Amino acid sequence: MVEFSSIFNAFCIFFECCSKQWVPNNITVLESRMQYELIGQPMVYDLVLRSINSHILTKHPSKALVLSFHGSTGTGKNFVTKHIVESLYQQGYQSQYVRFYVSSRDFMHNNSEHIITYKERLKDDIETATSNCPQSIFIFDEVDKMPIQLLDTIIYYIDFHMPSYTKPIDFRKTIFIFLSNTGGTSMIRLAQQYYASGIKREKYNVTEFQKALSNAAFNEEGGLWHASLIEKHLVTFFVPFLPLEREHIRMCIQRQLDIIIQQEKEVILSPVEKNVVIDNVIDLIEFAPPDTALYSVSGCKKVQQKLYYVLEIKRITSTIMSLKQQIDLLNNEVHVLKKKLDSKTKAFSIIMNDLDALKHERNQFKSLVDHLQEKCGQLKNQLTIQHDPLAYHSSAMGYEHANDVRVFEKLSLISSILVQLFLLFQKKNVRDMTRLSTIQLMKNALKTVQDEKEVLQTKFDEITRELVDVRGDLNIFRQKRHRSRTSVNGNDEDSTTTTTNENQDLLKHLEQSSERINVLENDLKLILCQKEELEIERDSFKTKYMKLNQELNKMLHGDEKRVVDIESVISENRYLKENIKELIQAKNQAVTNATKYKNLLQTNRSAYNRLGKVQSSGSILTHKQ
Repeated sequence: MVEFSSIFNAFCIFFECCSKQWVPNNITVLESRMQYELIGQPMVYDLVLRSINSHILTKHPSKALVLSFHGSTGTGKNFVTKHIVESLYQQGYQSQYVRFYVSSRDFMHNNSEHIITYKERLKDDIETATSNCPQSIFIFDEVDKMPIQLLDTIIYYIDFHMPSYTKPIDFRKTIFIFLSNTGGTSMIRLAQQYYASGIKREKYNVTEFQKALSNAAFNEEGGLWHASLIEKHLVTFFVPFLPLEREHIRMCIQRQLDIIIQQEKEVILSPVEKNVVIDNVIDLIEFAPPDTALYSVSGCKKVQQKLYYVLEIKRITSTIMSLKQQIDLLNNEVHVLKKKLDSKTKAFSIIMNDLDALKHERNQFKSLVDHLQEKCGQLKNQLTIQHDPLAYHSSAMGYEHANDVRVFEKLSLISSILVQLFLLFQKKNVRDMTRLSTIQLMKNALKTVQDEKEVLQTKFDEITRELVDVRGDLNIFRQKRHRSRTSVNGNDEDSTTTTTNENQDLLKHLEQSSERINVLENDLKLILCQKEELEIERDSFKTKYMKLNQELNKMLHGDEKRVVDIESVISENRYLKENIKELIQAKNQAVTNATKYKNLLQTNRSAYNRLGKVQSSGSILTHKQ
C-alpha cells in the first residue's frame, strides 16, 4: 500500500489528479479577488464565499452545492464563476474536473433525438468527472435557453442520495452553478424600492431577493420554468446580482483605464483627462429605466469596448489638432517663401538685364581686339620689306630711325593691351566655357604677337646696322628728297598721334568694363548664395510636407493594431467630420502651393543652367539663349 501511494504521488507531480496540489481550494485567494475586484455586489460576496467555504470544509455534506446566479448582462456572473474555478483548481477552466456548458453552443437543438443524446452525454460527463474527483464542478451558462428536460437529468446528482453498492459514486461533494438572466425585472423593482427608501446595498434583505428570484425563475419561461429542482428546493442559494449604478460603472471604467495605462505605455493621461474620458464613456452607456436612468443596461460588460472607443476618438482628435497647427505653420512658411521668391525673381530679372548689357560690351571689346589684330598685321607687313635696303629707305613712308622706334612702340602698346585683355578675361568664371574659349584665343594671339615682336626686334637690329653703313651713301639722296620726306613725316606724326589717342581711350574703356565685370560677378555670387539658402528652405519644407502626408495617411487608414469604427465616429461626432474636411482642404491647398513653389524653383534653376551651358564652338551667347 505504501508503494502504491508513493507511485501515485509521483504520478501526480507531472499529471493532474485529485490531490491538494491540483485542487488547492484556496479560499483566501477567492476572498481577496471578490473583495477587491467585485464591484457593487455585497450580497454575492457574502453568499458565494460563505457557501463555497462551508461546502469545502465539510467532509461529508448532505448534498451537492447548487448555486443559481441571476442578474442582467454585465453584473458579474461569469466574473465570479471564473474566480471560483481559478481559486479551487490549479488548472482553472483547463482542469479535467471542471465542466463548462453553454446552452446556445452545447444544447442548441430542442428535438427529442438530440435531447436523448444530450442526456446521455451529460450523465457520462458528470459520472466520469465525479468518479475521478469527488469535488468536481459543473457550470451551466444561459440556463434560460436550456431544454427543460435536461434539468431532470441533473436532479439525481444534486439530490440527497448516499452512495450505495449499485451506485458507488458519491456526488455530494460536487458543485453545480447555474447562470441565468431570469428574475432581472424583479430584482430591479426591489432595488428601486430600497433605493427610494435610502437603504444602502450592504443592508438589503437577502432573503427577500432570494424569494423573488425563486418565484421568477419558476414562473418565467426558460430552463428553470416549473423545474423540479425548484419544487424540491434543491437549489442551495439563489444569488442575486444587482443592477449596477453610475458610481459602480465609474469604478469599472477607472479600473479598466488603469489597466490600459499600465499595459500601453504610450497612453499618458492627467487626472483631469482621466475624468473627462470616464465621463465620455459613461455618456455612451445606456441606463434604465427611462424616467430615472438609475441602472446600467449592460453593466460593466461593454466598458472595455467603449473605453477603447473613447481613447481612439481622443487620439484622433489630438492628432487632427496637431496636424491643424502644422498646416497653419506650413501656410505661414509658404507665405514667407512666396515673398522671398518674389524678391529673388525681381533681383534675377535685374541681373539678367545687367548680363545682357555686359554681353553687348563684350562683343564690342571683341570687335576692338579684332581691329587691333588687323593693325598689328599691317604693321608686320610694313616691317617685312628687307630685300632691297635702298628701296626700303626710298618708300613713301620715308622710313628712318625715329620711325622705327615709333613702330616698335606701337607693337609694345598693342602687346600690353592684349596682356591686359588676357588678365581681364582670365578673372572670369571658369565654369563659363565661352569665356574660357575666348581666353584661349587671347592667349594664342598674345603668344603670336610676342613671337612677332621678337622677330621684329631682330630685324630692327639688322636694319639699324645696315642703316649705319649706308648713312653716308644716302646723304645726297636725303638732300634731294628732303622736301618730300618732310611732308611724309608730317603725315606719319598725325597718324601716330591718332593711334595713341585711340589706344588710350580703349584702355580707359577696358578699365571701366573690368570694374563693372567685378561688380557683376560679386552680385552673381550673392545671388547664388541666396539661391542655395532658398533650396535648403525648400528641402526643409518638402520634408515637413512628406511627414504631414504620412501622418494623414496613418490617420485615415487607422492603426494596424486596432480597427476603428469610422461610421460610428462620424455619426456621433459630426462636428469632427466638418473639421476633418476643412483640414483636408487646407492640406490640399498647402500641397498645391508647395508644388507651384517647387516648379518655380526648378524653372529658375533651369534658367541658371541655360546661362552656364557649355558652348563648344566658342560662339557668343545670344539674349535668347
